Amino acid sequence: APQVAAHHAAAPQVAAQHAAAPQVAAQYSAAPQMPMVAQPPIVQLPGGGFSFDPLALPLPPELAPNVYSWLRRLALQADLQGADRLLRDALADLTSSLAVVLIYAGPDGLHSLGTADELPKDQGPIQAVARSRRALAASHSVLVPIATSNETIAVIQLTRNAHQNPYTLMEHVLVAAIARESSGIMHHLVVQHLQRRTEAESDKKSLSRPEALDSHRRRGHEGVIAELSPGWVR
Repeated sequence: APQVAAHHAAAPQVAAQHAAAPQVAAQYSAAPQMPMVAQPPIVQLPGGGFSFDPLALPLPPELAPNVYSWLRRLALQADLQGADRLLRDALADLTSSLAVVLIYAGPDGLHSLGTADELPKDQGPIQAVARSRRALAASHSVLVPIATSNETIAVIQLTRNAHQNPYTLMEHVLVAAIARESSGIMHHLVVQHLQRRTEAESDKKSLSRPEALDSHRRRGHEGVIAELSPGWVR
């Protein structure tokens, strides 16, 4: 981080410049997206740390094999739970992080698919990253959005123990590449996850068993019309 900061002039904080930006995880909201203010790919922040645009950091060719081997496995996941677990493993492997959390936004607020206590108490930085679609990096923690050019899908939170070495610029590049290249897959799985949750709530009100309805959907085809004899059916 110090090396990056030396090459970029000090700039205003990211969160303050994006107050009118879209809400966290825009795919959960019907609000129209607002145009973003153009900024350099890497910006030093007052008080230490820096922000960067994951869509603007190129991936060096020598790092590509590790990143795309994980992405090939991610593309084979059938649901969001499996993709979430695999991304956590990938990020822990590539960055040697002590903790990796993927944070999503839903109708009930921010949530993760892990343990109930893994979300930070102060969620302001996460919301700022989601709104600005720019990562925030400190010496031992990083918040990186999984985002398209106009919406945020999730926010990756990486942390290290204070006794570990600080994150390096190369590790920031690796996380940015994972976040950037996984956005299409994760968007599809998040939408699918929300659809299935809505269907599950609807199934609770149905006369049929929820398990039967879910099995029928996963088969991917409709049932045949029952053939009834008109001799006894009126």
